Amino acid sequence: MRKLIFLTLVITITITGIVFALSNVKATNKPRQEAPRITRGEDNPEAIPDHTAQEAFLRSLTATPGDEGENQRARAFAEQALGQDAESDQVDKLLSTAQDFVNRVSVLDVQAKDIKDRNWPEPSSAVMDQLAGLQTRKEALIKEVLDSLGKSAKVEIKDKIHGHIAEHVKRRITGTAVPLPGNAKDHQPGLGMIIGKVIGLIMPTASAQYMGQGYTYSNTSASNGQIYGYGATAESYSSNGHTYRITVNTYHPDGSSVSRTYPSSGSYSPPISVTNVLPLFRGGIWWTGFASTSTNGTGYCPMSSNYPFGMGMSSGGYTIAPYFSLGIPYFVTDAISQGQSTSYRAPVTASQGILGTSHARITAGYSATGAITITFDPTGEVVLGNFSAGQTQEAVVKFTATTVPNTVRVTARASADSPEGVTVFPMQATGVNNELTVIP
Repeated sequence: MRKLIFLTLVITITITGIVFALSNVKATNKPRQEAPRITRGEDNPEAIPDHTAQEAFLRSLTATPGDEGENQRARAFAEQALGQDAESDQVDKLLSTAQDFVNRVSVLDVQAKDIKDRNWPEPSSAVMDQLAGLQTRKEALIKEVLDSLGKSAKVEIKDKIHGHIAEHVKRRITGTAVPLPGNAKDHQPGLGMIIGKVIGLIMPTASAQYMGQGYTYSNTSASNGQIYGYGATAESYSSNGHTYRITVNTYHPDGSSVSRTYPSSGSYSPPISVTNVLPLFRGGIWWTGFASTSTNGTGYCPMSSNYPFGMGMSSGGYTIAPYFSLGIPYFVTDAISQGQSTSYRAPVTASQGILGTSHARITAGYSATGAITITFDPTGEVVLGNFSAGQTQEAVVKFTATTVPNTVRVTARASADSPEGVTVFPMQATGVNNELTVIP
């Protein structure tokens, strides 16, 4: 008799729990979403997975085809990673390696998006296994690409990159693990969900089932007379298919800022990114000081009726030290004849904070379309010194046409550095300057 009473009691409790769970599912108008679990690399860089930071870094070194601002930003980030003493071919190698990664990983990006488009918001375990396999392939590709730097370039480049990622990139990443929705309106209350809710009533647990893994990354640098701010977000393929919206703010040393928002694109598997560009020269001043970028991300969960969730904010700053700015060099005349001379001038301006003993060295050269002999004076480099902040000085080189068998076009070029190691920002690409016509 006691067993019968106990059995009846258990059945009654179970039925009551099922009825309550069903009514709770139907009565809830708004889906319930647990708060994302945020990991801030700024506080705990070791908690950011290596492959996450490596992917963020490689993607930040690529640009939209034809976008000059993004191209210059990518090069500035590559120079930032390799250091001021990096050779041009080393920077080129790093940029081509990053582009190779993006070209190859985009194939996996498309496959993941296609799988999610066809199976969301209720993917099967087989679909999740397929996405996990794609994620494994992506992580293997990241390792392969970075390892290639040690084979085709100097070994120290690879070491520099791994050090930069560990010390710089990870601290500028905020990682997010997004839990499954506790009450997804898109899901019908199947038996598994019902039993789960009954068990939850009897034995509640504080832990959520995490599925989505995403990140935001921010970085800032300066080059070519510009400040470059960058913000991006992406997710693992085996996440629960979120779309994103990011707002990227870049702050100038003068206190001003620029803000851009990239709207949710509808893609289940971004990455998405924003580049901000601010001029160093403002209000008659070549600014120095601290510039920074922050990225704030919002995700939308299709498994919970596109319920929005915050991804946290990442930030990355850059201290702009005193520097020289190499202006656009020019000829003072458009044409000369054989035996005549003209001057080629290269202006250099000192930023805030330049010491009065600082020097800039200017080197001039030329290329011609035909046979010609030109002498220039002085040969070698021109040294400018004793700058004050904001002062402009010009390096002057005298060009003389000594042998001119036919009319030719001469293109002059100038480059600059500093014996004290002060950074020199060219106002345009070195080697692209005014032309001179030389007549027999």
